[in-house]
Amino acid sequence: MTTNRLPKLKFKKSIVSSPKESIPLKELLDRLDALSTELSKVDQEKFDVNSLNNIKDDLINKKLINHKDAGVQSLVACCISDVLRIYAPDAPYTDSELTNIFKLFIKQFKKLADQGNGYYTQQVYLITRLAEVRSIILITDIDDNTALIESIFELFYDSNNNFHKKLEPVIADVLIEIISEWDQISSNVLKLILNRFLTNTSREGASITSNLSSSSASPFNFTLSICNANPDRLARQLTKFFSEVLFENNEGEDSEVQFKNLRKLHNLSVEIWKHVPEILGSVMGLIDNELNADNEKYRILATETVGKILACQSRLNFVHTHRETWISWLKKTLDISPHVRTRWVEEASKALINRTDVLAEISNGLAKTLIDTDERVRLVSTRAISKIPSSVLANKVNNKSILNGLIQLAREKHPEIRQESINTLACLFDDCYQDIFYNDASEGDEVYKIINQIPNHILNLLYINDKNINYLVDKVLVEKILPFESDELKRVERMLNVFQTLDDKGRASFIAFNRRQQQLSGVLTKLIEFSEAFNGGHDGDADVEKKINKTIDWLSVSLPDRYNPKKSLERFTKINNRRLYYLTKLTISPDSDYETIRNSSKELFTRLQDSKVVNSVEDESSYPINDIFQTFKILIYRASLNFYNRSNISSLLKLSENSKYSKIAQELVDNVSTITPAAFKNQIQDLVKLIKDSVPGVGESKVNTLRALFHIFHKMKDYLDDDDSEFFDKILDFASKGTPLEAKFAVKLISLSKHEDALSVQLFDSIYPFDGDSEYFTSHLAVLSQLFLTQHSIVEEKANEITPFLIKNVLLTNEVVGKESDPVWISDEELEKGNDLNLSAKSLALRIFTNRLRSLSEADEESDNSVSSIAEHVLKLLISLIGNGGEIVSSKSGAYPTPRHYQTRLRLDAGLNLLKLAKIPRYNKLIKPTTLNRLVLLIQDEEENVRSIFIHKLTSLLKTESISLKFLPLVYFIAYEPNDSLKNEIRTWIKFSFSKTSSAIANRAQKSIVFEKSITGLLHSIAHHSEFLEYIEQKDDSEEDEGALKAFTFALEYITFFLDTIATEQNISLLFYFATRIKQYRDALFQENDFKERNDAIYNIYRVSDLAQLSIKELQDHKNWTLTTYPGKVDLSSELFASMKSSEEGQKIVSTSFIPESITKALKAKVRQKISSISTSKRGRPHQEPKENEAPKSKKIKADSVKPKKRKKAAKARDEDDSGNYNKGKDSSPNKPLRKSSRAKRISYAQDEEEEEEEEIEEEESDEEEESDDED
Repeated sequence: MTTNRLPKLKFKKSIVSSPKESIPLKELLDRLDALSTELSKVDQEKFDVNSLNNIKDDLINKKLINHKDAGVQSLVACCISDVLRIYAPDAPYTDSELTNIFKLFIKQFKKLADQGNGYYTQQVYLITRLAEVRSIILITDIDDNTALIESIFELFYDSNNNFHKKLEPVIADVLIEIISEWDQISSNVLKLILNRFLTNTSREGASITSNLSSSSASPFNFTLSICNANPDRLARQLTKFFSEVLFENNEGEDSEVQFKNLRKLHNLSVEIWKHVPEILGSVMGLIDNELNADNEKYRILATETVGKILACQSRLNFVHTHRETWISWLKKTLDISPHVRTRWVEEASKALINRTDVLAEISNGLAKTLIDTDERVRLVSTRAISKIPSSVLANKVNNKSILNGLIQLAREKHPEIRQESINTLACLFDDCYQDIFYNDASEGDEVYKIINQIPNHILNLLYINDKNINYLVDKVLVEKILPFESDELKRVERMLNVFQTLDDKGRASFIAFNRRQQQLSGVLTKLIEFSEAFNGGHDGDADVEKKINKTIDWLSVSLPDRYNPKKSLERFTKINNRRLYYLTKLTISPDSDYETIRNSSKELFTRLQDSKVVNSVEDESSYPINDIFQTFKILIYRASLNFYNRSNISSLLKLSENSKYSKIAQELVDNVSTITPAAFKNQIQDLVKLIKDSVPGVGESKVNTLRALFHIFHKMKDYLDDDDSEFFDKILDFASKGTPLEAKFAVKLISLSKHEDALSVQLFDSIYPFDGDSEYFTSHLAVLSQLFLTQHSIVEEKANEITPFLIKNVLLTNEVVGKESDPVWISDEELEKGNDLNLSAKSLALRIFTNRLRSLSEADEESDNSVSSIAEHVLKLLISLIGNGGEIVSSKSGAYPTPRHYQTRLRLDAGLNLLKLAKIPRYNKLIKPTTLNRLVLLIQDEEENVRSIFIHKLTSLLKTESISLKFLPLVYFIAYEPNDSLKNEIRTWIKFSFSKTSSAIANRAQKSIVFEKSITGLLHSIAHHSEFLEYIEQKDDSEEDEGALKAFTFALEYITFFLDTIATEQNISLLFYFATRIKQYRDALFQENDFKERNDAIYNIYRVSDLAQLSIKELQDHKNWTLTTYPGKVDLSSELFASMKSSEEGQKIVSTSFIPESITKALKAKVRQKISSISTSKRGRPHQEPKENEAPKSKKIKADSVKPKKRKKAAKARDEDDSGNYNKGKDSSPNKPLRKSSRAKRISYAQDEEEEEEEEIEEEESDEEEESDDED
């Protein structure tokens, strides 16, 4: 179609006023409207543009563009927009003209924010037309376009301008077109675009409170549209901008200001990643460089940024897209700066919550930070993990290392780390409790197994014996592990579920918590009574005030200092609030039921948090409410019967009949009846009826019920109906036909009756004479064992008949002959079930002999010789069992050998019975040093259960001072214990007991040096140890030096173990004095003939003494301690050491070195190495588990370890008889070989040893020990 045929503009009227023609405003508006309407309908490709030549020029006339009427400007702008459309792609205007045009457009854009203006429709048409035909890009062709473009962006990004939501895509298109065609985006525009990522952060999720209504266009959406439409362009601009800021930060003078800008840019990167991650491609390379920068601040910032990005939800997977940066970020757990590692932890924990694809990598990194060398990192790690929801930690993260790290950090020295760890673990257990015990989905899951053990780990913390830790443990025990629960059955079930997860130490701690309640309740009740009498000081009774202060001091000792317990308790008494007094007494009363305790404690805590109550004291300044609240909260937790409450007994008894809970419920019933028998007041008749309705030997064992009744009636005898013949007939049935344990407690119940004599005679007559073939024979022995304690006069008459019967028919014969397949050990539980009555009979026979002696201990002096004779025979039997490894059946007998597990239990029982007799002074005098040397065999027994049970019993008796201190040196023979846990436990007990003794005695009297003096007993026992003797007596010239070196190396382990636990700078001179003092005595176990004949063995104590002196000197040198002459004089034990016959003999011994010169150099090297290892070993952080058998890097000395040898034949063994004579093997009785200990695993002499951060629980259990012995 030719130009002449194309449609032309029909509008012919003038739109510009002239002197010839003045156009009224209304007419002008009508003409412009008509023109605009016609132009809007013009088809660009089918129109004669030449027809617009005049009108296009008129439209840009200043009279129109700058017209004062808004309508004129709006219509002119619309007309121009269509002219530009029709002329496209070439604009019919110059740059200056376009500049004026776009200024007009911008004026119209501003009016879009006002939807009420009369020409809003024209303004919308204008911007829409510019966007549709992309005419807006003409602005980028103008030479000086920056100001214009910036004004457009400033207009649309101004939060004060509210553009309608429907205009959002149009405005976005306009901005997109400008950015896409603009050669150089100015920094101002770029900032406007990018800053919207930052300003949008504060408004995310807050649409209701936003200053922009939901119908308004969002500048943030403009930014998203621009970035999505121009990712490459924006990526380049952003990278350039990032690089410039980095450069300015490195080179700029005001580095702090520049660094703030850099931080802002990093925050921007995080927000960009959420919405348009594509534009961060090159920026991530710069951030990766920052991760590895020398500047710590850069690494911290980059670590934080990547962590936040990882925690974001984005359409790109950061790990896959930026793999190298991800790997670099993971390595920040090993960064040299703790600040970087700390920041990594803070961000990593958030990523764990929001991601599922990198759980393993991040959780492994968190596990590493939990064992970081810097406590700040460990603290932040625990805090970060505490913020992770339990469901995420258990099910999603599911990382064993993290939980194990938290468990180890619960023993951390740093109080905040410890507190965070304990609280996190307790909350985790509380949240997962239902899943652990009632959800099959958690079954078999390793993480849930760890969570299941959390209560045990927490309760074991009580052994550290730190009042701050005890506070945390008690708090989480009541609030998280066993929280308040209204439903009685659920409450008791939870207590049983928790209790059955505990090991022996955990259960002991739980029982100790409940045992402590009675004492603490009594003291707190006294404080309330004193406070009531004191009446806030108004009565002015000085005596009462003194009692109050004394009670407060006692209570404050066990409370954490951070809550000022003493001042808090003093404030409580000054408040003098009768309601507080009443609530406290009600809460801790043993007669209060569970709901009463719960409600009264709740009200008490509420009142203690009321400032009006706490600060109601006249003439007193305000007091921190939290201090008094926390102080009383823990006191109430400890003093109230939350667990062993009478409200729980009914359900406890009910669950004891449930197969799932029967065993553990019966154990708790026994504990409750022992500690708080009053809790059973309402259930006594039910327990009695249960016994009456039972038949011995039928159904479940009733031993726990009998035990509970004994404890109840023992402390509340008024509740025992002595005339209930039906009950006591049934008790007699249990004694004669029940299991051995049932029989035992049946006899104990009989001993509480006023008809005890008649019932005991009736019972004894029913079981004696014994019938060895009876199915109840073992139970009858249990009855006899108890009757010796309760009715000695009845059974003593037959004792001379009973003793040979038991020896011949029980101890010296075996109904079952041992074989290779026999187990090495049988547990107490198996024996209690009656799984091996033959072994039980043998153990009971030993107990009968022991109990007979216990019953004779108070015999008059006239019968002393007779009692001593009996005692000597029993001791000889016990010693023989220990020395022979539990075997006393003749090898010629058809019943030989005794099964291995029989031997194991019998030698252990022999040792335990001997310790019982040692508690009685009359028999303690009969226990000679040779006997003590035999007991070493049990501490070094080949069976771990024997070692553990015996050493724990020994330390328990030493702790309560129930046995003589001559037994103390035995504990040091734990030095070769292969079980590190047991060895460290005993080491801790020694250290704690030693420090307690030292601090308790102000004046260093004889009693205050018992531990130091025990070195003499230790050295004496070493000199008589069978392995030491074997090595030292190797006479072959080629092996003599080797044997001597082995002997001294063997002894060195015990000496260094002693020094490690006892030696201090203050007592080193005293220890050296005792080591040298030995050389001023003879060995009392040798006869005069041995000294006359110069038997080489008489010098063994001097050899060991010289080794001890050498070790002490080496320790003194290594520690730079001062070794001075001890000023006092202390005599050594006459049982172990005898005086020299002459001063010449003494001088000769003192001046002689008994360490062979040929091995001196090698031995000194060993001593130096061993002393160095024990004195330089540092207490590792609790989270660091020692590597098993790890030796130090120093060069090893040959023959460092003495390998255990197989046992020698009895004829080659050495023995020391009970009279103290030292006999050579050839003269020893073949029936009494000295059993050599077999240690299956030796600890390297060069090994570093880690110390457990663990001390004994302070609770005194002497009463329980005595009661336990009575039961035995």
